[in-house]
Amino acid sequence: MSSFSLNVTIDNAILKTGSDDKLVIARKVNGSLNAVFDGYSIAPNTQWKTLLKTNEFKWSDSYKVFLVSSVNPGDSVIANTNEVEIPFDYLTKYADNQLADPALKQAAGFFAKPGSFGIADVPMQLHAGVKMSTAGGSWATIYVDRSNHVGKTRITLQPQNEYFLIWKNEVSTETIWALTESDGQKVVFKDGETKKAIRYGYAKPDAPTAGEDPAWY
Repeated sequence: MSSFSLNVTIDNAILKTGSDDKLVIARKVNGSLNAVFDGYSIAPNTQWKTLLKTNEFKWSDSYKVFLVSSVNPGDSVIANTNEVEIPFDYLTKYADNQLADPALKQAAGFFAKPGSFGIADVPMQLHAGVKMSTAGGSWATIYVDRSNHVGKTRITLQPQNEYFLIWKNEVSTETIWALTESDGQKVVFKDGETKKAIRYGYAKPDAPTAGEDPAWY
């Protein structure tokens, strides 16, 4: 299991705005973004950590899968089954309203893409969800499969090493969102990378020129 961290530095000029926007992070799974797993708030907010000059997002590549029934944007993520820890190349099956635990390792080549795991025999009225291990031993939803499937099917899930930092006003974890890559700043962890750093502010920190908009550096 690898642990990852993303250090985010914010210019003081941004912190002084008093904005109600939150800085949240999402991870791409199966090529999609529809949940945020952590975040900070500029303005004091009991539901979010306070955004400071230096902030850190932390997570590890440990996962759980589960099934949900409601997948509309804005819906809370509520599991309809148990949650099962699942490594890459493992498969669990749905039966009798629950997922088999433990999941079983599959032979090489079972999944077409590396870094995948899955759930078999998923009924068409249910959808797969993925949680990831985050800071402090917590788990947070990073993805819900919103696709419509016909009959019982096998859902393959592939977390990708692409993350997006997004400024968003109305937002929460454990909620389904309609997010796009253009909503945020992409951060890619290449093979072997576990730590990265990025800054948000002005070309010359805390010294914006007339009309200069803040950006990622």
